[in-house]
Amino acid sequence: MSAYAFRIVETLGELEALRAESTPVLLSAYGDGCGICLCPAAEDAIAAAHGANLVLIKMSVDDVPELDEQLGIDTIPTLLLFRKNRARRKFHSNPDVNGANVVQWLDDALEQPKDLPSTAG
Repeated sequence: MSAYAFRIVETLGELEALRAESTPVLLSAYGDGCGICLCPAAEDAIAAAHGANLVLIKMSVDDVPELDEQLGIDTIPTLLLFRKNRARRKFHSNPDVNGANVVQWLDDALEQPKDLPSTAG
C-alpha cells in the first residue's frame, strides 16, 4: 500500500481551493451505492504511481449532488484530472478497469495535457 491516499472532500468550496493550487488534482467522483466505483486496488495503484505529484481526492455525488452540473459528471465512477484550476481529462470507469488501466490513462493525461470542453469545468 502506498504512503499516499485519496482523501474525502465534502464540499465544492474545498474542491475549488484545492484546484487553485499549483499541484494537479485528481478527483474520483463516486456514488455511495456504486458497486463498481474505483476499487481500493486501483486507488492504491494510482497513489503509488502518482501520489507524490498529485492531490488525490474523492467526492460522493450523493453527498455533493452539484458535482454533475458543475463538472459534467454524467456517470460514476468518473475520474477528473485538473491542472491550473481547469479540467484537463475525464475517465469513466467500468467493471473491467483495473489499477494498470487507470495508471496508464493518468500517465498519458499528464504527458499530453489538453482541456476538456468548457462545460466540464
